[in-house]
Amino acid sequence: MTLEVFELTKFQSMNGTPLDEYASRMLAEGSEVLSGVDLDEIATLLPDADEYHSVYLLELCAKLDPNRVAAIAAPYLSSRIASLCCTASRILGSLEPQGISVEVRRVIQECPVIDLYWDDPASGESRQVGTNEAFISELREKLGFRDHLCEQWGGCGI
Repeated sequence: MTLEVFELTKFQSMNGTPLDEYASRMLAEGSEVLSGVDLDEIATLLPDADEYHSVYLLELCAKLDPNRVAAIAAPYLSSRIASLCCTASRILGSLEPQGISVEVRRVIQECPVIDLYWDDPASGESRQVGTNEAFISELREKLGFRDHLCEQWGGCGI
């Protein structure tokens, strides 16, 4: 049986369930089907991609090069789009602390607490679903930072 290889043009043209099925299958298959994919090309698509494509693009970056994904994912910790912030947090949390560069550590340390939103497809409205505070606090703790918010409040038991 011949494995289907990832096609970026096909990925970009899809939406909804076909996108979910295709991207999920490609991510599950792993390195063999992604062998011809260029991480730099994928990363350059992120700023202009919609929410769903962006989440899958971040996941693809993590599969393609776990050593370089931290620098790509870290800025999304301050995305107001809940799914992007959550994906970035999960990817960064899966990495070994010693593999995270000083620059990425600085992005995590300086990440502001912001409200996170989800676009309700039924109403078309953006709804607040929480903040990124827990995500960044967990990452800071994993990296050995003392949370600056805890210091302001006089301690958080960390």
